Amino acid sequence: MLSFRRLPAGAGCSLLAILVVAPAGAFAQSPLRVTLPPVTVTAQKEPEDPQKLPVSVTAVTHDTIVDADIHSVSDAAAYAPNTFFNEFTARKLSNARFRGVGSSPTNPGVTTYIDGVPQLNANSSSIELVGVDQIEFVRGPQSALYGRNALGGVINIASTRPSLASWTGSGVAPYGSFNAGDVRATASGPVIADKLGIGLGFGYSRRDGFTTNDVTGHDLDSRSAAFGKGQVLWRPAERWEARSSQ
Repeated sequence: MLSFRRLPAGAGCSLLAILVVAPAGAFAQSPLRVTLPPVTVTAQKEPEDPQKLPVSVTAVTHDTIVDADIHSVSDAAAYAPNTFFNEFTARKLSNARFRGVGSSPTNPGVTTYIDGVPQLNANSSSIELVGVDQIEFVRGPQSALYGRNALGGVINIASTRPSLASWTGSGVAPYGSFNAGDVRATASGPVIADKLGIGLGFGYSRRDGFTTNDVTGHDLDSRSAAFGKGQVLWRPAERWEARSSQ
């Protein structure tokens, strides 16, 4: 509700001065500043700040993977613009498309690299995640650096490095509707302190199908998968190291 009253002569100027001056002091606040954690990508095969690269790249970090409960590469693609994955029953049929450029299973236009090793087959473009540190979606032609199977872009998957200092581990076991169950565990630590370390990870995921055959009563699109990863990190000198993963 608004109310008005008549003011004495000259009071209007004083009131106007108050209305103009008061907000400047009464509502003045220090600006809110937020500093984001640094992100490093290897979109051009060398560690770089993504803001300084002449490519379109989105990095899904380890914190995001854990906090958002991301289980596969296609789940992480929701954070990358102009990125789409076909989702069929079999995980190997989940193929990537960047900016409309897709791929056939044996001649991909978007290639997945796992720890720098090209897969050259779209069947491994949306793997289940275990022991993954970061996923990079590099959109646009990258054939100058990655060859002819990178016309649409590249997916870089970086595994969590084995620890050379102390033993660490993690495990999750969620359960949901349609008997959806998931078990994932990782462990890594030094065999020889500061010299040799190993990392292990395994998982199993399953769910019932969403569609039932009325004649047989069987599920048509149930899914189950077992997966694992092993790594060895050897650092013979301060500036030399070798890592093997499988």
